[in-house]
Amino acid sequence: MQRRAQIRILLLITTTAIMLACMPTFAPASAPIPTFDPNSLSTAIAETANAASTQTALFTTPTLTPTLTPTASKTPTETPTPSATFVFVIYSPTATSISTSSGKPATPYACTILSQFPENNSSVSPSVNFSVRWQVKNSGSSSWDTNATDYRYKSGAKIHKQPAYDLYKTVSPEENADIIVDMQAPTKLGKYSTTWVIRSGKTEFCKLSLTIEVK
Repeated sequence: MQRRAQIRILLLITTTAIMLACMPTFAPASAPIPTFDPNSLSTAIAETANAASTQTALFTTPTLTPTLTPTASKTPTETPTPSATFVFVIYSPTATSISTSSGKPATPYACTILSQFPENNSSVSPSVNFSVRWQVKNSGSSSWDTNATDYRYKSGAKIHKQPAYDLYKTVSPEENADIIVDMQAPTKLGKYSTTWVIRSGKTEFCKLSLTIEVK
């Protein structure tokens, strides 16, 4: 753009100079004809070009050069490193109580019935002879001395053949013994119950009961 303006100005000056050179001179014959200095044309062209350049610079809108704004870099987030957790388990043993009991029962005379035959409510024919057997264990702290211990009828139906029997042996604590009684069923139909006990000295214990049905 600036170069085109300079060329136009130069052409204008050149055209003007040529026209002036071709015009007739009306000065008196005695006046000397001015001599054209070619350097003056160059000087005028240079000055005109400089002036045009200055004006062009004044009216030219400056072009803004964008300044690159640096983008802030993301600061890396520090990832926490997991630390090992130590769990301390303290073992506290639980105290176990140990019984110091001698195991001897407090009752001197007691028994545990282990079995019975025939069982209660068993059917028996009228007038039939049979035997009932109780197996018992001495669960007391004293022995059953054969010389001081027997078993005998206590109450109920009198279906026994004899009312008492001597104990056939001495029974120590935790030892078993058989109590056998011979009986005879009544002639009449119906249910009958009888109760027997063991007696050592004057102490009665170990209640033994039987119930039968005569059919």
